[in-house]
Amino acid sequence: MAVSKETLPLIIEGALHSLVNEFLQLPFATLTESDTVVRFHQLLDNKGFRALQQKPQTQDLRMVALAHAEYNLFSGKGHYDTVILNPAFVEAHLFETVANIHQRDRAKRNNHIMPLQAALEFKFSKRGRRPTMQAARKDLDRLRESGSVAQWRYFVFLMRECNSDCWDTEWRKLLQAASRVEKSVCSIFATYQLDDKPVLDVQWFGPWQLEYERRPNGGAVADVGRATASIMFLKNSNPRKQ
Repeated sequence: MAVSKETLPLIIEGALHSLVNEFLQLPFATLTESDTVVRFHQLLDNKGFRALQQKPQTQDLRMVALAHAEYNLFSGKGHYDTVILNPAFVEAHLFETVANIHQRDRAKRNNHIMPLQAALEFKFSKRGRRPTMQAARKDLDRLRESGSVAQWRYFVFLMRECNSDCWDTEWRKLLQAASRVEKSVCSIFATYQLDDKPVLDVQWFGPWQLEYERRPNGGAVADVGRATASIMFLKNSNPRKQ
């Protein structure tokens, strides 16, 4: 059965919820940014998220999956880390236009049909390196500018340890950038810092459909100092097969 527009963000955010919790519990299991993308796709495929496994047909009768990694931008160079295609877009176009590989095929797209239900960007940083932080801000800008092609936009940043210089400068700039785009982009930042004991922190911005447990300081939602910390949601916390 097709996934509804109301259910889709709950499915995506449920998978992101699990992804961030796993990182906080086992921060050294993640080695690269690609690991986070692969794991996210695995979580989407888990039992309960099967509604995304429909494969609509293009006009030339090619069956296409909805979830894709490294899907090209519709303008300029680069790609989204992950997208969820709009079935209506798939059904209204030839396969080459849906595949979005060549500029000549992009020009054939019907601009009145939003091609993506969701676009996601992921970043993973070891020790908060400045180039990664700067690239993350560019990803946020890219998502902000993608309102005409993607209904839901998500940014996920996982960081294992961070030097003090980074924390005082680049990290603050990144969180400020997320705050500036929070009306249109859902972002979440999870950090694991190993001092005398593990210190975990999660901050989020944007119109999330799953509601976080909020603390008085408005930011951290993980249990600081516990390696088994978990983000908790107050409502809609169990997306089920539709």
